[in-house]
Amino acid sequence: MQHHAQFWAILITLVGQAFAFHKCFWQGLSWMPLAGYYMIQTRDKFRDLDIWIEDHRGKASKIAYRHHDKPNDGLGLRLCPTANQTPEFEKRLEQATRLSSKVKNTSFKISEAWITLRVCVLAAITYPFALTRFTKRQLGKLNTVIEEAFLPKLGINRKMNRVVLRAPVELGGIAFPNTETIQDQKGITNVMRQLQLGKEIATDLRILIAQAQLDSGLTEPILDDTSTNVGYIEPGMIMHLHDRLAKLDGSIVIEDQWCPKIQRVNDISIMKKLSQLKGVKPRELQHANQCRKYMRVITIAEMASLCGTHIKPNRFNGRWRAKSRLKWNRQPPPTGT
Repeated sequence: MQHHAQFWAILITLVGQAFAFHKCFWQGLSWMPLAGYYMIQTRDKFRDLDIWIEDHRGKASKIAYRHHDKPNDGLGLRLCPTANQTPEFEKRLEQATRLSSKVKNTSFKISEAWITLRVCVLAAITYPFALTRFTKRQLGKLNTVIEEAFLPKLGINRKMNRVVLRAPVELGGIAFPNTETIQDQKGITNVMRQLQLGKEIATDLRILIAQAQLDSGLTEPILDDTSTNVGYIEPGMIMHLHDRLAKLDGSIVIEDQWCPKIQRVNDISIMKKLSQLKGVKPRELQHANQCRKYMRVITIAEMASLCGTHIKPNRFNGRWRAKSRLKWNRQPPPTGT
């Protein structure tokens, strides 16, 4: 690890640049297979591993270690290698509490309170919302802090019905901002804008969407047809976007986006069929999807015999895998094989 870090520092120096070593840190991630999943391991022994890098003058500097669940505080958004967004939420909640405290101790006219809410407070708190995926409960906490500070300043009763409070003025409401709506607007708009620009970020998004499509096991575009519940997939950016589009009864149609096809007449996606079963539990769907990914199949036809009348018994022995040309994630074998 130190060798590669030093090699990277040399390459940076060759093009006339230099590292600010005092600003650098390093983090490490490792996974272990457990019950059909890859779980992130806690590597506390990394704390005793020192990495030293020499600059072009030969002076060595120690690169600090940071735990893999700790964020990078130097950016506008607190990013963690594990995609943990709790530090970012805690930062925004603290920011909302601090700004709201100042608002409570300030005298405003109603017009000034509206301007302060929209231009100052919301602009600061919702700055990273194009990239966040806070839960409804987390956003509810932000709403509560903001409402307790601003509703009295606007002459609005704190106990007012939330439907009237959020509804647009055209329908007789007050149009008080909702952080959940803002996160949806910014997140969906950002994805659509990047895809339309068609640059590097669009390529990364298409890769993420294609991977989520493969993980879902569906044969309909995952952001176009949001009617199927994909709660059996591990949470992430694309799954959050899918869930929010489903909630809004919306969809995003992406041209030339990869999507698997059915193999023959009357064929159907395995996960589509399983998700339609009455009484099926989310945990059962998760286990079924893990087995499907290990077998590297998407539709029933990929498991069936050539005549399509039955599925051979060896398909369920926990060792059989289809010959697929797709790039599948590493998937541990089913438990008990």
